[in-house]
Amino acid sequence: MRHQRHTLLVAALVVAVIAAVPGGAVAADGLSVSGDQADDGTVTVTVAENNTTVANASVTVEALNNSSYVGEGNYTTDENGTVTLSAPEQNVSVSVTATADNTTAETTLDLVAPTDDSSNISVNVTQADDGNATVSVTNASGAGVANASVSVSEAGNVTYDGTGNYTTGENGTVSLPAPEQNATVDVVAEADNATAETTVDLVAPTDDAAELSVGVSQSEDGSATVSVTNASGDGVANASVTVEALDNVSYAGEGDYTTDESGTVGLPAPEQNVTVDVVAEANNVTAETTATLTVSDDGNATESFGERVSAFVAALQAEGNMSGQEVAAFVVDNNPGADNRPDHVDPGPKDDDSEEDESEESEEDESEESEEDESDEANGNGHGADGNNGNGNDAGADATNGGNGNNGSDNPGNGPSADDDSGGPGNGNGNAGGNDNPGNGNPGNGN
Repeated sequence: MRHQRHTLLVAALVVAVIAAVPGGAVAADGLSVSGDQADDGTVTVTVAENNTTVANASVTVEALNNSSYVGEGNYTTDENGTVTLSAPEQNVSVSVTATADNTTAETTLDLVAPTDDSSNISVNVTQADDGNATVSVTNASGAGVANASVSVSEAGNVTYDGTGNYTTGENGTVSLPAPEQNATVDVVAEADNATAETTVDLVAPTDDAAELSVGVSQSEDGSATVSVTNASGDGVANASVTVEALDNVSYAGEGDYTTDESGTVGLPAPEQNVTVDVVAEANNVTAETTATLTVSDDGNATESFGERVSAFVAALQAEGNMSGQEVAAFVVDNNPGADNRPDHVDPGPKDDDSEEDESEESEEDESEESEEDESDEANGNGHGADGNNGNGNDAGADATNGGNGNNGSDNPGNGPSADDDSGGPGNGNGNAGGNDNPGNGNPGNGN
């Protein structure tokens, strides 16, 4: 009898070892099993003992309530104490039992089938400023659905060139052309047996080219710029421009042009005032204007007269017609003259009377100086200051190198003329010498 009670007690203890816990179960000795389902529907089963994962534990998965589950079967935990189960195709409850070292733990998991994004698609249409439209097909996650079928049809009585069937690209989009007039269209997208539909109003873009305009502006240097713009004020590239001079006036800028990326054409400065007719054409639309181009002196005003002469010479050389007479004529014809002279510029030579006076005075001064020099040179006189000793070295020169007598006045030295290489003695006595003593003016030897 005592033996029978012991057996029942052991059985009761074994039953008490297993306890059911939602999402996981813990055995009395610390063994536990739990499950975690990811967003993609897969399930990770973890077996642990006293908070330490158990490798090589046996795991059995069984679907309940007569449901089917592809993840049913027997597994063995890896080094991390885990087992990965497949995502269910439909919601299902499963029993998960873990065994390790003769200890068992069990739990029940409710697995949810993941949402199939492809079964929940959406479609929308956006239109750009230029009128082109883009159809976007996305799944529940907002990602583009590639290879989705898109059908575009007219919802009203307006014809639209974009109707038809399309297939989305890798980014899940389809491009539609801009309508020629406002149109309402139905757009239906289909992918993986899922369908989405929308209706959208497409607006025809404003044809800026239909309001083409052309203008002409002239800069200070005389050059001109033709500008071709659309209704938005943007430059029209590759527009055709024709320039024609009017009133039988010749103009080097006549001809046909094509606007650049900014919608402009440059014209040369006119050599004479001229009126031109300018016609611009783009996208079968024409604009026309008339402008008067004038000769500008501003370009020459910033150049000095010398620069203008240099430019004229360079032009002659370039043409092979270099001529000194032509250069001289250009200088005479284009000299700014006294009337255009700035205040800081030297007025130049005086009038004839002034020139004659200055010439006479200059001639008189030169004549007097010349006579004095010739007289001195002829007599060998030493008129040197500071009581010169009257050493008349160098015939015909002043007898310098006197003594110490200040303000000494040498008497004339008698000698041959300056034209004679041999001068006579220059007898010069220094009078009133400096330092209160007479300056001894020794005779100057006129060599």
